[in-house]
Amino acid sequence: MPKILSYKCKFLYSFLIFSFSLIANPYHWPVQGSKVITGTFGEFRRYSFHMGTDFATEGKEGIPILALTHGKVIKLQSYRYSIGNAVWLEHEDGLISRYGHLQRFSESILNFITNEEIKQKIFFRQDFEYIFPAQSQPKLMAGEILGYSGKTGLGPAHLHVDLFQGETYYNLADFLDTSILETQIVPNYVELVVLNNESFINGENKNLKIKFEPSYSNFYIDAERVPIFLQGKIGIKVAASEVTKSGNRLGLKNIVLKVNEALLQEIDFTKIYKPHVLHSCFIFDNYKSNMNGKPFLYYLYNRENSDLENLRFSKKESGILNLEKLEENSNYLIQIELTGITKNKIILSFKIIKDTKPYSKSQNLNISPNVFPNVETKITSSDQKAKLLFTKNSIFIENYFSVFANESIQFEHPNLNYLSKVYTILPDYREFKHGYIFNFSLDQNQILNPEKTGLFLLNSNGVPYKLVSKIQKDFSFVANLNYTGSFAVLEDNAPPKVWVYKLKSGKKYKSDISIFMKAEDLGSGLDEESIFGNIDGEKAYFDYDPDLQKWELFYPETYKQEGRHILEYWAKDKFGNESMKEIFEYIIEK
Repeated sequence: MPKILSYKCKFLYSFLIFSFSLIANPYHWPVQGSKVITGTFGEFRRYSFHMGTDFATEGKEGIPILALTHGKVIKLQSYRYSIGNAVWLEHEDGLISRYGHLQRFSESILNFITNEEIKQKIFFRQDFEYIFPAQSQPKLMAGEILGYSGKTGLGPAHLHVDLFQGETYYNLADFLDTSILETQIVPNYVELVVLNNESFINGENKNLKIKFEPSYSNFYIDAERVPIFLQGKIGIKVAASEVTKSGNRLGLKNIVLKVNEALLQEIDFTKIYKPHVLHSCFIFDNYKSNMNGKPFLYYLYNRENSDLENLRFSKKESGILNLEKLEENSNYLIQIELTGITKNKIILSFKIIKDTKPYSKSQNLNISPNVFPNVETKITSSDQKAKLLFTKNSIFIENYFSVFANESIQFEHPNLNYLSKVYTILPDYREFKHGYIFNFSLDQNQILNPEKTGLFLLNSNGVPYKLVSKIQKDFSFVANLNYTGSFAVLEDNAPPKVWVYKLKSGKKYKSDISIFMKAEDLGSGLDEESIFGNIDGEKAYFDYDPDLQKWELFYPETYKQEGRHILEYWAKDKFGNESMKEIFEYIIEK
């Protein structure tokens, strides 16, 4: 046996023994009280895989979060635009769990921090990473409180838990007792896909959706109950999810495609190699899959070669029904086995027959691709101003791209001066690997105010909503993008607007008041540090919530004390355009 194969077998054996021990001794549930999973490992997440498991916290902050198993805390971190406040726990079994979106860390952990700078960052809600020295790592027992639920980072109040070792992430559902969860597998439909103009389904060169109805036990059959005639090359997609008692739609754990009991393809989410987090387009239809599972639409065939370990067969066209290889006048049983995290399983089945009738090639011809994986390609607009560079690592799946001056998109605003035409890049594309480089050039004499000039992404009405590149020294604009759309260069002199959310100046409020600011900017946009102010003459600090798009006043805490208060506030956008200074007066009663 080759050494590498022997090593893989030993690793698999060790992992199986480890997994069997966990089945007998599962990890402790990480949320006190509630036992609800709202997001599973491997689910679709905005053109990537979900690398952890989400747990409900009853929509509340302050619920105790518990250690999965015995271990030591090796790191704390806070990132406002991703995981929020998080604790890293190294287990005695060698794995590491990370608990994210916490409102706060437990006092027993905070007492081990001696670094004053980190203490200040925690107090002022700033991003940080803190690695505990080996000699002062807090030790926790299974079920011990490590923090409290919150909504820091992205998303509402909930708990996100990652489980990993090195660059391999594991499905936490395999380490918990999920038998306590009440779920059912719900199939939406199966879609048969014609893959070229010589492929036909029931005599037509177009896709077919199949609905299913229960038959017996966990079996579902084609609602039409008639064999489907196929010719050429046909792909299969399945839309399905595991639905909880509370209505949450979860991604599936395992999908198996069989033809007459012979395995054709399998998708498995036992683990994911971290560098593959963006490889979701090999499994999910990124154009139709939705984060809430309406639907989760899975490809059961490969459109391109892949090294994704979650696919049993990863070569291009693996999983395709190639009718040329099937015998004539024979029924073939197609079965799709769908398994969830609770080990619930259903089987969808339908029959196909090889169609041998002669058909004319379909006229529904696709445009031949002009950009390919692992090939560097340049595409330029006809006036040579907009240039696209697709490197060898730009895309996962081949496609056709174009860039052109779009005269149909126009927009006027007194404080936004459009210095270029609008250039549109097609198609709407969601299968980028590392993205492409967009280079746009203007004549130097067109730019009078460089510090307020940028390349912007526009909406369909020509309104700018994202700055993608500031001006370069050679008066060009360069952006590395993983999305297409319409773009233009403009000079932004538009000041932002800012106001106190829902509260009125001059009114009386109780000491449990929360003061939030709202702001908007048509142009370069705002960031987490765009709001400024003073409360009773002392500098005010605001914390930005990216989900609610609001800034919360949190310091100095005297703003909640009894008496009269004056808040002076203003906003500044990314190009330095500043709003008028506003005054908010209020009284705190007993």
